[in-house]
Amino acid sequence: MLNYLLMDKDLDELSLIIRLGERYFDCSLSDAEEELLRDMLGRTRLSHPAIDELRALTGFRTNVGLRSSERRLKGRVRLVSGVAAACVVIFSLGLYTTVTRRASAISAPADVTTCVAYAGGKRITDQEAIIRLLGEDMREFTRDVRASEESFSEELSDVARIIDNIENEYPEI
Repeated sequence: MLNYLLMDKDLDELSLIIRLGERYFDCSLSDAEEELLRDMLGRTRLSHPAIDELRALTGFRTNVGLRSSERRLKGRVRLVSGVAAACVVIFSLGLYTTVTRRASAISAPADVTTCVAYAGGKRITDQEAIIRLLGEDMREFTRDVRASEESFSEELSDVARIIDNIENEYPEI
């Protein structure tokens, strides 16, 4: 008997959420009713496609129960961001060391204003050649970032397509 009462209460709660949701999309909720809907969406323990849709469309977001695909996606975003940040730091340190380090500390004494770079084990002091090398490095870095962004975009669209397929399996109310 107790289970029947709980199920009846759950059905009443689901029914109320759905009715409020329909009125929400018709823009006929008062502020108090909209607050009640948001409170119910945040507190309900019920799992139903209509509740998930209302949460998504009303901007309600919870981190509880993330799908494994969402966890992997967040991990990939963090990984790509971390790798990009590490590349920028390494490049900046290399550039800083090359430009500011005195040539006399590396090898033979040189003028403090002389720009020195090492590429392929060779010492380069021609400023135009150094700038050209830096430009090539920046273009290569930009190409790698674009390739990474394209790969990430493809993975994101794959995940979105999978989520759409899963959501289409549930009937609308």
